[in-house]
Amino acid sequence: MAHILVVDDDAQVRLTLGEYMTKSGHDVTLASNGADALQLVAARKVDLILIDIIMPEQNGFETILMIAGLRGRPAIIAMSGGSRQLDLDFVHSIAKKLPIEDFLHKPVSFEVLGAAIDRALAQRSDAPGI
Repeated sequence: MAHILVVDDDAQVRLTLGEYMTKSGHDVTLASNGADALQLVAARKVDLILIDIIMPEQNGFETILMIAGLRGRPAIIAMSGGSRQLDLDFVHSIAKKLPIEDFLHKPVSFEVLGAAIDRALAQRSDAPGI
């Protein structure tokens, strides 16, 4: 299956999503912030990144923009539950302008997540030159 990088500052979310994807047959790597995610992407081929938008140190917006410039970049699914400072609708409106395959509202069901992963991987494999 695919190698998926899960990036979320919430350890419980990160572990739960990673466990679900592992049970679904994927090879999973976990990162707690955007800076760690960039190091992992540089070190190993990643097929898909599932990344939280609102994180300390380096947020999902910055990380997505940095990864978007990579040749043969992985598929990207952004996710957010909003925060006290940022309304979820506002985050979603910005995310729609990013080079991502999908945006998911947290909490996300495994059914919705699985379908989004399948779509994103299919889109990337169909893309020319990737």
